[in-house]
Amino acid sequence: MDHKQCDLNFFVATLERNNYKSTTIHELLVEAWGEEAVVGVRRIQAIAKEFSEGREGIKRQAGSGRPRTSTSPENVEIVRQLIEDNNTLSCPEIEAMTGIEERSVQRILTKSLHKKSLYYRWVPHALTEHNKENRVECAREILRTLDRRLMKEKLIVLDEKWVYLRSVRPKECQRAWVDGAGDRPQQARRTIIDRKVMVIVASNYSKSFSYIEVLHDGGSINADRYLVFLQNMFTALERHLQLPHWELHLQHDNARPHVAIIVRNWLAAERINLLEQPPYSPDFNLMDRYLFRNYEVYRSGVDFDNSNDVEANINDFITNLTANKLQKEFQQLKIHLANVIEAAGDYV
Repeated sequence: MDHKQCDLNFFVATLERNNYKSTTIHELLVEAWGEEAVVGVRRIQAIAKEFSEGREGIKRQAGSGRPRTSTSPENVEIVRQLIEDNNTLSCPEIEAMTGIEERSVQRILTKSLHKKSLYYRWVPHALTEHNKENRVECAREILRTLDRRLMKEKLIVLDEKWVYLRSVRPKECQRAWVDGAGDRPQQARRTIIDRKVMVIVASNYSKSFSYIEVLHDGGSINADRYLVFLQNMFTALERHLQLPHWELHLQHDNARPHVAIIVRNWLAAERINLLEQPPYSPDFNLMDRYLFRNYEVYRSGVDFDNSNDVEANINDFITNLTANKLQKEFQQLKIHLANVIEAAGDYV
């Protein structure tokens, strides 16, 4: 907007004296001159505040000499250096540090420096270099195993999960239309006393075998219970696939019941091949990568009365899985492991 600062001050002061809000003044300016040609609403608020506190003159007051709304090369370089030192700074924070108006900071970041602001991505753990090296080694070993013949049938992936009887959808998935003066709807979060049951699931990638047990007494898994589950599961597996134990591979994480001495000794005695999964790596496991995550979507909005309802529901979910989908997940895991190797073990 090619008007002098005193013209802007006069316009803002006049409307402020007539009880116009700063946001309304800004909207009038944008409507008349276009958004790109108008200073930001924060600047309008600052001017209005000065006049509401007794300022009388409309001429521009002496400043530091730096053009506050300029995207000059000097200001671009100032913002670049600040962002390189700390890429979490917000536009208002940069304005406070430099005197460059927030709208100009925004323009510099997006137009001149081609930056975009993204939310942090949550990861399971802050990986150490040792963790990353371990992930690379395990990824290579899993890839070698997956490339073997009939491995979609022979690889059994196993994990356990707490299933709450009361379904609570994420808040971003819950919206409701209310009257203009209506209150926001409420939804109680889960608490530690909410009823839940533990489910243990084992499956291969070909949909030729799955095995589920629900701990109906509400207890959690321990080494003894896990060993009983393994014995029951491998008995059913041998009967169903008619394969001896030593041709099978088992993948589970490093939870305490899984790595207990009695479990390791039994697996060794039965000559079952154990496919190591590194710590903090749910992305290596079919259960965490796909089955459990999609089961939460499947049961969304469904409340259970008891553990029998949970067992029936999760059995329905497993039954409705298609072999094509599991085949796709098998291939996606191979691609993911290759990407982990390329990223030197970091999360991708």
